[in-house]
Amino acid sequence: MSKEHKSLNELKELSLKNDFDFHIGRLNFKTPLKNFLDSLKENFESLIFHKNLFDQETQKEWSIILLNEKLIKSDIITSTPMSDKEKSQILILEIKRIIDIELEPSANYFIVMLFYIKDTSIENLGKISLRFDNYKEAQIFKYFVEKEKISAWQQFFEKSIPINDPYIYQFHFFLKKVNSRGDEEKRVIVLTDEYILNIDYQIILVNKKNEIGGNEITFKLHKPKWALAIKSFEELQLVKKKKTNDFMIKIKVNQKENKTYVNEHKLPFKNKSSTDFIFQNEKICRFFIFQIKRLFYNLYSNNDKKYIKVSESS
Repeated sequence: MSKEHKSLNELKELSLKNDFDFHIGRLNFKTPLKNFLDSLKENFESLIFHKNLFDQETQKEWSIILLNEKLIKSDIITSTPMSDKEKSQILILEIKRIIDIELEPSANYFIVMLFYIKDTSIENLGKISLRFDNYKEAQIFKYFVEKEKISAWQQFFEKSIPINDPYIYQFHFFLKKVNSRGDEEKRVIVLTDEYILNIDYQIILVNKKNEIGGNEITFKLHKPKWALAIKSFEELQLVKKKKTNDFMIKIKVNQKENKTYVNEHKLPFKNKSSTDFIFQNEKICRFFIFQIKRLFYNLYSNNDKKYIKVSESS
């Protein structure tokens, strides 16, 4: 073989010397999307989803970008630098600001509705309604938003309250608690695998005028007012108030069993035989019932399974 010919091994070694250090899953060249994320100082490698979608609320098409902890809605991303007006319209949402997600089929397309906290109250939520042509794609998008939302809230509550090992955050509900005088107080109820916590909170609006991303929201949690052991629950009573159309849950509690558990686990205690919660709507109320039924059932061994009693009245 001529000296001018090289073996396959020699050719391989030569190619490796001139290799451009490409990495699987990484973009090694500039694109409009990568330039856009770089301008926001966001990590491209945290990208989960990107698509141009029509928003029913604004009657306009937007670039929708889902990252590990954020959702971004922007004017359509192109290679042309954005104007100041376009930059001011960018919406950057921490994923935990999303309160609820719904998927609604329509005649020719599918709508994913995102309800998010836009100011200091959860009474007046913002809404994004994204139109998908493909049902499976809408499902996938909804799944990943929910997955990221649950993960973000879990990290927040387990760190902020905190929830100590071996107990694990399960879910939370923004609602109103009815006190002994009949007044309604805003609360967030956090469910772990063995107990629930009643927590007072504040939503604080941080103004960032003339900056990309608009307003920011911060959550301030106060110390839990009291805990209730889920195993001490005796009954859930669902009451629909006809005059106000509110959905209320009354939890009846075994006081002795609850006191024993709460004191043993050094949780905040208040002697209660029952407590009443008012939910935003029936869907969230019934989801709360589902979560309590699931957690209550899981607290008993396979040979001693029990179901919590649930009753309804109006």
